[in-house]
Amino acid sequence: MRRLIVLLASLSLATAAHADDARLPATRALDRLQQQVGPVTVLWPDRAPAPRHLSGFRSAAVAGGPLVAARAFLRGHGAALGLRDAARELRHAATVATGVGTIVRFTQEVDGVPVYGADLAVAVDAHGRVFLVNSAVQPRPAKLATPLIADGAARAAVAARGAVAGKARLVAVPTGAELRPCFVVYGRTLRPFGIWDYLVDAQTGDVVRRLSRLRAARGRVYEDSPAQGAGLIDVDLPHLTGAETLTGDYADTYRATMRGNNSVTKDRKAVPVNGDYLFDPQEHSFTDPFAEVQMYYHVSRIHQWFADTFGFARVGRGADQHIDLFANFATDAGNGQLQPYDNAFYGDLDGDGHGDLTFGQGGLDFSYDAEVIYHEFTHSVVDEGPKLDGLDIDALGLFLDPGSLNEAFADYFSSTFVGDPILGEYVGQEMGQGGAIRRMTDPAGEHASCPGTLSGETHADGVVWARALWDTRSMLDVATADQVIWAALQSLNGSTTFTQAARSVTAMARVKLGDAAGAYIEASMAARGLDDCSRIVPVAGDEERTGTVMGQQNFGNIQVPQSLQYEIKVPADATKVTFSFDKQGYSGGSVTLIPLLRKDQAVGVNVSGWNLSYQADFTGQNNRALVLSVDTPDKLLVPGSAYYLLVTNDSQDDMFFRMHVTLGFTPPAPAKPDGGVAPAPAADAAPAAPDGGTGPAAAGGTGGGCSVSGAPAPAGALALLLLGLALARRRH
Repeated sequence: MRRLIVLLASLSLATAAHADDARLPATRALDRLQQQVGPVTVLWPDRAPAPRHLSGFRSAAVAGGPLVAARAFLRGHGAALGLRDAARELRHAATVATGVGTIVRFTQEVDGVPVYGADLAVAVDAHGRVFLVNSAVQPRPAKLATPLIADGAARAAVAARGAVAGKARLVAVPTGAELRPCFVVYGRTLRPFGIWDYLVDAQTGDVVRRLSRLRAARGRVYEDSPAQGAGLIDVDLPHLTGAETLTGDYADTYRATMRGNNSVTKDRKAVPVNGDYLFDPQEHSFTDPFAEVQMYYHVSRIHQWFADTFGFARVGRGADQHIDLFANFATDAGNGQLQPYDNAFYGDLDGDGHGDLTFGQGGLDFSYDAEVIYHEFTHSVVDEGPKLDGLDIDALGLFLDPGSLNEAFADYFSSTFVGDPILGEYVGQEMGQGGAIRRMTDPAGEHASCPGTLSGETHADGVVWARALWDTRSMLDVATADQVIWAALQSLNGSTTFTQAARSVTAMARVKLGDAAGAYIEASMAARGLDDCSRIVPVAGDEERTGTVMGQQNFGNIQVPQSLQYEIKVPADATKVTFSFDKQGYSGGSVTLIPLLRKDQAVGVNVSGWNLSYQADFTGQNNRALVLSVDTPDKLLVPGSAYYLLVTNDSQDDMFFRMHVTLGFTPPAPAKPDGGVAPAPAADAAPAAPDGGTGPAAAGGTGGGCSVSGAPAPAGALALLLLGLALARRRH
């Protein structure tokens, strides 16, 4: 079938041996490291040539400061992280002091070209000892391929998609087992509104990915919001540097509108009256000066807290620490009317190369909720450091952990700043979620954990991590917890997993508070499944699950996989299993849901360049249930086996779906008149076929879908190889 390919037996032991050979240099270097420092906690994805995380050790002390110590460690042990020449491959990006240790961040380059999303963070204690490394570096090719198009052609390719195309920069993008030269082009679209990074292949000129650069959440503002706090208050506006505008050290405010020609116009409505900005709120006005004042005040407040508490400073603007703020954002509806933008986000609205905070209004004005402003501001803080904005496809499907962590950190720091575990009570009224956007604590009868509560959407999945952070806050004093969590955040990178983040928090707690506290935090993380957070979600019979899958508008013409796979263990006495689906597009368009099913191992997702192929035994059809039965040769159910389901989206729009799993069983034999039961058929009797012959043997082939019809399951070493490939979890 289209774009679904079975991995044939050409994958042999030689492939496995080659994979082992690729890991051998890092394995040997890791052994040498452990001989020097003792046992090391290692996270090493199955398909990665080198570890992604090292902790639980202390290196030898090095004098000269954190950067010198980090470079000395990488010079001596970089091979354990897959580096051949750390001095040539890594460029120092930032040094961030935290209350636990200093984080030294590097970015990776190949032939002078930055590797997209590839960075490395080294944590150094006060004695110059390295105690944690988080790495997203990629295997270095002998030479990066030469671009065949110029940046102007890349911008033209983006403009051809109806976007305003801005600055283009050349990067090396990991895809499959290679690095390809690509241009990252800023793009802005009106319908649907979006701010994007377009990846344009620098050899073919094709747009191969589109990554949203909006960090969205719903929210508004007062002292806290109209729903809580002291209501409207008169305050001194801090850090003002402008006499006639809301311009200051940390914020510069505007009102913004996006016109039909995809241009953004901005102006100011908050003009001082007798030197003051004392305006009453005007809830549904597009020219409400109150919204600008509230944005300015709360951004200045949260920025000062980050600076005072953690030493936060922006690095992207040089000495300039301000961020542009846009209130009452609306888009041209195409009929001379303005369409309110029903959200808030962090992203580069005006295309000047720097992130902005933008607030719109739906039923309520998002700038009226201070907690939403704090949430969006934290996205800008994360963007100054680990970013956590990667979008990848690995052996299980879409890899969304970084985006989920980003949302969770934004929730946590907003909530810890105000001391309230309930986020956005005001805007939550509009969202129909009981007066809150999200909660940092578990409501009665609920326990957010991995993988049980994951759904494949970053805001929802981030709840597990946000609540784990709040657990940490409840076990320690607040100031210490905030410092530990901040230090862990600074140590992360663009390919961080939930498990990697959990171990990083644990490592920071051990260094800050000792082994006993670290073990306590580690146990708390394990209670939420974060010690080994799998993306395989167990599903029982007669259970419903909901999930989301991105659309082709973000990837090109591929069948997009969900980030999760669902596991159902079929009881030995079951005769039928049915997977039924309801679906809808996020933008209201039609969507095509194609389920893939595999027996006894996860559906394989294979990445080759920009293309995908899948290993599956059965393939469903859009709008139809996928049914396996012991009586259906081409959809044969094997009771006692485990089946793994991957939902894919073969359409442009992002998709929301509901899945229901139903098990069928053989009904009990009818009772005889005397109360006994009817005799069972003879053990060797075969069921009669319609033509008088016999039915298929119980051990018949699987058939159907993407499998080789009638082919037996792979055996021996090949089976182990395919299992390893299917279960591997890799960043690029």
